[in-house]
Amino acid sequence: MTIFTYDFSDYENYCKEFAALLQVPYENNTVRFPEKIASGQVKLLSFPNGLQAIIHDCVLHQDFTWQRMASLPEIFILRVDYVEIKTALQVNLDGEVFRDTSDIYSSIVLTSSRFGLDITLKKGTVLKTANIIIMPEWLKKYLPADAVNYWLHALRSLKLKGLNMVPMDFNTRQSLFSIINMPASDPAYNFKALTRVFEITDYYFKKINVQFKEWDQQQKRFDDIDKIIELDVFLTRDFNQPAPTLDEMATSVHMSPSKLKTLFKKTYGQSIYEYFNASRLNQARHLLLENNLSIKEVAWQMGYSAVSNFSAAFKKQFHISPGEMLTTPY
Repeated sequence: MTIFTYDFSDYENYCKEFAALLQVPYENNTVRFPEKIASGQVKLLSFPNGLQAIIHDCVLHQDFTWQRMASLPEIFILRVDYVEIKTALQVNLDGEVFRDTSDIYSSIVLTSSRFGLDITLKKGTVLKTANIIIMPEWLKKYLPADAVNYWLHALRSLKLKGLNMVPMDFNTRQSLFSIINMPASDPAYNFKALTRVFEITDYYFKKINVQFKEWDQQQKRFDDIDKIIELDVFLTRDFNQPAPTLDEMATSVHMSPSKLKTLFKKTYGQSIYEYFNASRLNQARHLLLENNLSIKEVAWQMGYSAVSNFSAAFKKQFHISPGEMLTTPY
């Protein structure tokens, strides 16, 4: 097992210390794992407005622990985590232990540097994450003025009790994957990456405000939420295939169809099939804009047998046809 212990100050120092531990160079804001430890990289994103984010994109070839020491002054970090888990994921936050044995962890959570944080992942785990520094003024932007102090108190006292955790939906995962996969040679790289960061941040704070209003901590069933997350990832993995039936989905997560429908809508704000159709059209939009595929190719990949049906559905969701979108300046 490799253990990386660090005292958070900023992500530039994080990358330098990480490279020193792995005995590899830190070049072009990137640390590449040696093959004996993992395949992939850690990358620093620095934007002109002072915003920093760190990207992890790797497959572990041995067990690995990230060990962040508690530190002040307090800094808030928005953890955007997509993890394909091997055996288990274990998090220790200031002595409070959380263990996830589901196949996929796909969530966003806001953490504070005043708490120590240990994350242990097993060999074979796939890790795709973005950690974004959240400035105090951002909290004032996204939260009502009279709620900021209450919210920070709740965050600090709840720690891992989960009220500040938001499951990622398909669009937010696509924003994360877009940041990870975007080539640095793209002349609009900084603009596009920053746009995706703002999309993720905006999604998180909108959802967390709803959760504070609607969900009492004792009423949340985190095992059920884990099942919804796994179903979401399964549902949106291959749009070329028709969506499974409600009964098939309910059976796969060991839940009654009525409970599944209610919990899914409460988690994502849409019915299952509304969510599926909206997600595949968002994926179609992404493919058209960033992968240079034809409208016919994208329609086929998204499971449409007729381009006319695809174009009609696309226009209904985005109020513009695929052809019009492609001829509109970016």
